[in-house]
This record gives sequence, structure tokens and C-alpha cells, in this order.
Amino acid sequence: MSPRAVPVVILLLAALALGGCADRREWRNAQSADTIESYEAYLASRPQGDYVSPAQRRLADLKEARDWDIATQRDTAEAYRAFIDAHPKGRWVSEARIRIQNFLLDPMPPAVEDVRPPTEADEAAAAAAAAGAAPPTAVSPATATPPPADGVPAPSDDALFDAPTTASPPESAAPAVTRPAAPTTPAAPAKPAEPTPVSHRIQLGAFSSREQAQAEWAQARNQHRELQGLVPLLTPVTAANGSSMWRLQAGVVSEARAREICDMLQAARQPCVYAPPGR
Repeated sequence: MSPRAVPVVILLLAALALGGCADRREWRNAQSADTIESYEAYLASRPQGDYVSPAQRRLADLKEARDWDIATQRDTAEAYRAFIDAHPKGRWVSEARIRIQNFLLDPMPPAVEDVRPPTEADEAAAAAAAAGAAPPTAVSPATATPPPADGVPAPSDDALFDAPTTASPPESAAPAVTRPAAPTTPAAPAKPAEPTPVSHRIQLGAFSSREQAQAEWAQARNQHRELQGLVPLLTPVTAANGSSMWRLQAGVVSEARAREICDMLQAARQPCVYAPPGR
């Protein structure tokens, strides 16, 4: 290498070192701000920088979160469709599709169906409610009191033991008047207890058949322990195009618990949305 080329090489190495330091400094600034604008500024100034790939990934995550917030604030089928079009492989795509289905379906009828098979306790309670009040206890012939002879009431056992043996019968006894027994009014059958209405639910989807909805519930329940203590609710609904579908939901004690369960299920890639009362 000639003596004249040495300074040129040194200058090139210094420029590369300065460029690398500047690239690292701008990347750290973008990470510190952690905004869409900061990553866009880095990519614009350093299109060949060392941190282009992580900057692009983080920028995509921030844009997806922003678009999802917009869709949930608008809460319309069009907003969720726009989100799916912009992020076809996003983390909230499954939930967006469930929400779109809710808008396409008719309002949920007030009655819901429990898909659990009836237990022996349920059958016994239903039989007792149908039978009404229990029949009066029958009196055995051995313990029944015989009717009085000649209109004179028979003395009781205690009276026989307490009566003196030398007492003489009265000269004349007036015939006793027998009054008919008052009719007994049968007890009204007990009304079955009204079921407590379910006001908060989580929804796992809407399916074209009852069997498909049941299969989805069985699979989801086996995979996620958060569902194992819940009661599934299947409701037939009609889509906007007239087709019949089955909405799969589960009753939850409160809105806070419903949203907590959905957060855990969504983290495990299980579609779940909170269904407020009336939805």
C-alpha cells in the first residue's frame, strides 16, 4: 500500500465507525420514545441501518394496536372488517370476526339453553315440582278410633284409668250431636324456583349447527381450565341472510370476571369476547 493510500483508508474507517455510532444512537432514541413516529423517523433516516428489521416489527405491532383501539371505539362491523383487511394475521383477528358475527345475528332471545345433561338431582326436583304437595298420611285401621255407639262418644284410655269403679251411670244422657268434619283444602303445589337470569356472558363464537357448537365447547373446555367451572349456553339465532346459527356463550358472575377470562383465553389464542346484557 502506497503512503498516499493510508490516509484515505483511515478516513474511510473513521467514517464507518462514526456512521455505526450514529445508527446505534438513533435506534436507541427510537426505542426510548417507542412510538410510531419514532420508528418511522429511524427507518426514513436509516433505510440500510443495522436495526431496520426490529424497527419494522415494532412499528407493525404499534400500528396494529392503534387500529384495534380505533375499531373497538367505533364498535361497528365495518370498523372490524377494516381492521381485518389491514392486519389479516393480527392477534385480534379472531375476536374481530366474532364481533362481526354478533352484528350480523339477530338479538339474542331471552331464553337460553343449558347443554348439560340433566342430573339425578335435577330429575328428582322436577318430579317433586310436578307432583305438588305430598298426599296426606294414611291412618292405619289398627290405630283408627272406632265410631261412637248409639251417639255416645267412647271414653279415652286416660278417662278409663282415672274413672272410679263405683260410679253409677247417669239417669238420662242427651244424645250427642255429631258435627260433620270441616273439609280440608288441599295444599297448593309448590311453584318451582325461578332460575336466576344470566346477565353477563362470554362468547366463544357462532356456529352453523348445534353439534359444531357443542364440539367447540368440549374442545375449548379441555384445553382451558378457565372454562371448566362455567355452564355453556347455546342459543339459536338467525343471521341477516336468513341462515340459522348457534351462538356459543357461557354465563359469568360479573363483567369484571368475564373480561378477565377473555383476556386469559385470548392470550392462549382462544377467541373470546365479553357479551354484555342483551347481546
